[in-house]
Amino acid sequence: PERVLVSGSLESGHVCALLECRRGGTCVLACGVLRASEDGRGAMVDYVVLGNRGTARFEGDANRVTGVAPIEPDAPELALRDALERSLRSRAPESIERAEESR
Repeated sequence: PERVLVSGSLESGHVCALLECRRGGTCVLACGVLRASEDGRGAMVDYVVLGNRGTARFEGDANRVTGVAPIEPDAPELALRDALERSLRSRAPESIERAEESR
């Protein structure tokens, strides 16, 4: 992606993001998280990704979400994460600044 726009808040547990790609492709991500309750039930997550080439959805126990690994310091995912966080704070579109572009 080249640009992102995020709305919602981590505090509310609801976040939506629009990702714009260089060749005109777009992706919308909507995610809701229900934190673990006081009676011991686990955290639940519900997300849907709508893109130019299809849809992906997950609903269920947040602990079943697999394949999430720490982000390496120079990984492209770090630039995306940073842009998502900036957009969430600014409530405005943010460009994704990759390490190779800033050199």
